[in-house]
Amino acid sequence: MKIYVRIRRAPRPSRLVVAAVALVLLLAQGAWAISYDLTAGAFTKTMPGGQIVTMWGYKLTGTADPFTSPGPELTVPTGETTLTVNLTNALPAGPAHSPTLHDTSIVIPGLIATGQAPVYQTIGAIPKNRMTSFDRVATPGGGAVTYTFQNVRPGSYLYMSGSNPALQVEMGLYGPAKRLAAPGQAYAGVAFDTEATLILGEIDPAMHAAVAGGTYGTPVYPSAFDHHPKFFLVNGEPFTSTRAPVFVGAANQTVLLRILNAGLQIHVPATTGAYMTVVGEDSYEKDHPRRQLALMLAPQKRLDVTMTVPDGKTLIYDRTLDVVNANIAGPGGMMVFLQSGAAPIPTCRGDLNQNGQVDASDLQIFLDSPEFGRSNCTVSAPCATDYNGDGRVNMRDLRLINSWVGTCPAPAAAVVEPAASSGAPALSRGGKPPLNGDFDGNGSVDHKDLRLMLDAVDDPACAAGDCAADLNGDGKIDTADLALFKAAMLASGKKGKK
Repeated sequence: MKIYVRIRRAPRPSRLVVAAVALVLLLAQGAWAISYDLTAGAFTKTMPGGQIVTMWGYKLTGTADPFTSPGPELTVPTGETTLTVNLTNALPAGPAHSPTLHDTSIVIPGLIATGQAPVYQTIGAIPKNRMTSFDRVATPGGGAVTYTFQNVRPGSYLYMSGSNPALQVEMGLYGPAKRLAAPGQAYAGVAFDTEATLILGEIDPAMHAAVAGGTYGTPVYPSAFDHHPKFFLVNGEPFTSTRAPVFVGAANQTVLLRILNAGLQIHVPATTGAYMTVVGEDSYEKDHPRRQLALMLAPQKRLDVTMTVPDGKTLIYDRTLDVVNANIAGPGGMMVFLQSGAAPIPTCRGDLNQNGQVDASDLQIFLDSPEFGRSNCTVSAPCATDYNGDGRVNMRDLRLINSWVGTCPAPAAAVVEPAASSGAPALSRGGKPPLNGDFDGNGSVDHKDLRLMLDAVDDPACAAGDCAADLNGDGKIDTADLALFKAAMLASGKKGKK
């Protein structure tokens, strides 16, 4: 049988058709790009013992999220090979003696940005004799630069400041990035069930204080050669007895751990019995995976390991014994528990009955606590319910915990004083107060009424003695009024259960 094919001259394709075909071919080849907008900025962090340090960190641009260190995780989806980061610098201006000190950039060890251009500083008569940044810089006050990284391989990455990195990475400018070979595969054929990222870091409070005070680079703190960290971190936090474990799913699954060292020192994460199998190093798959109980990570080193986590908790700690928090007694520093099995109840600030959220029962516990009314809370004799850290447990702390009802605020989250209730009815007495503390008139006495009562603490009408929140009519809002309100709330709750 013969097959005849008639060939006709096709019309010349338009430029639009050619462009569309090129786009289809480009997408078919998987040469896609994903873009993230990051802003670098400053924030403060309270360390174990109460010391407050100035940190630098990242957040997604245009969001209300706080700055964090490590920054948000950047994920390059499977099949994509290009990562673009649009960086905005919201750091404060550098000091007068070193105005470019707060210029910043982003580099990813193992990848080269398109158009990478190191920045040099001229010292004395010799031009360009000192490199201050590995790439173009974004200046403080809103300067912006775009960095594009191509040929992103499967594996784990550490994005970080490429400008004066010995200083800026220590200040907190680092974060994780990753790409999978395929869904559920770290590298081709290297399967896992669940994953977690552990980033190691350090804090030298003296360096951070020098940066915040504008004395870094002076005789007060000349350079990073004087770096002596006192706090050692995993995912931005030092270990304490109340630190929540890292949950890794059901017991005896294969867990992929991405372990990255953002510190300036060598660290050796080790387990207490569960072997780790090294499957990747610096985003390259290992030809011969090896099982180890301890891993040596130089600065900027990245290791991908798999392990089977038994039911319960498995400790990972730094074998170089950076497991202390400054001079505070007890375990701390660079260690964390992995937990498998049943999901843990989340740890929430203000969750006094530990049921996973703040609710009305926590308000009752707070009011019954012997801490309520204390005015002598100190670092050595702290008060667990001194939520605003002013050394006292009073109505303002009650206002805070009341504002958290129905939520689960993270223990390390910044405390924000709640704004006055919008559209709240006036609590002026105007004759007689609402019955039994039902200030919003909805027929029950609950945390919403408590918020109105606590807002009235600063109400000028209450200062003038004309306040419905003054339940006993003695011209002030105090614990006596809270006792009456508590009784009314209990009675209302009992009534609602009938």
